[in-house]
Amino acid sequence: MAVCYGAQWCDEAAATLVRRIVTRLGGSQVYVPRQTVADRAWRDAQIRERFNGCNIRELARDYGIAERTIRRIVNAE
Repeated sequence: MAVCYGAQWCDEAAATLVRRIVTRLGGSQVYVPRQTVADRAWRDAQIRERFNGCNIRELARDYGIAERTIRRIVNAE
């Protein structure tokens, strides 16, 4: 892919890609989701499996999400 954009190294490829995105979308708001629906479903299943009633803070830290989100996931069962 880097060769297609005229870059020979990873850093150069990343910089080239960012420049192309800015050229095309500069000034626009772009939403980039953190996970796909399948990834989120897998994450939520893992959280429910690990949840023991007292580890909300630990799970939030491990998965990089808010404690409120952990509560929403375990209460959705």
